[in-house]
Amino acid sequence: MSYDEIQDVPTDESSPIQDARTQFTILDIMVGVTIAAVTCGFWLQTSQPQMPMIQVVFMIPALINFVLGGTTLFSFGRRYLLKQPIDFQPGHWLLCLIGVSFIIQSIANLLRAVLFSREESIVLDDQSPMMFLFLGQQLVFLVCFLVAGILMPVRPAWRLALVTPILQSVLVMLLFGSMLLQDQWYFLNDIYSYANVAINILGIFVVVVLAVWDQATTHDRRDWLHWLGVAAMLLWNLPMLILQVVNFFPF
Repeated sequence: MSYDEIQDVPTDESSPIQDARTQFTILDIMVGVTIAAVTCGFWLQTSQPQMPMIQVVFMIPALINFVLGGTTLFSFGRRYLLKQPIDFQPGHWLLCLIGVSFIIQSIANLLRAVLFSREESIVLDDQSPMMFLFLGQQLVFLVCFLVAGILMPVRPAWRLALVTPILQSVLVMLLFGSMLLQDQWYFLNDIYSYANVAINILGIFVVVVLAVWDQATTHDRRDWLHWLGVAAMLLWNLPMLILQVVNFFPF
């Protein structure tokens, strides 16, 4: 996508972009249902027989986000390839980034399912191969998320929203790295929870500030999918924040 083809600038009523309202086709909805089925299938493959409630806290928001993000990425990608006019708004950009995350997560889950069966992973003494797989997943996510965020057009200030997912990924990579080094970086285990809370709060703050700033400084009309994208990005940060709060203040 280029700025010549998709622009986030004010448009008048006669513009073809203005007429290109965000609508999902039957095909897009079918893709969304497929994404939901794939996500649930991977979870059933890797989850425990009796799923803890805290796992549900993570799974439901992630399922909502993956369906929204994957469907939006497919829909706008299809329209771009067909050279149809696109009113690509910041919230759409956020959802497409979540869609990129879904693709990476799905590929990683598929690799884990192929390389490590659940029975083998339970009795496996050496967890290094699994740790290396997690590290590789985070590295791929870091690169793809950053490249997608830069290549897809959006108002430059919105790229600040890339900071917190990237910080989160780097933090996870450092944690897995410390485990592979057999606790030589043991201090990371102590600060991980606090850093995680700080990053998630920062993520919520940045998205809220950007959404308010964007609404106050643009003449464009933001559609329902834009606001869904903003809400989905906020939802991305909430599960981990809830988990950390529960750990700090057990009920």
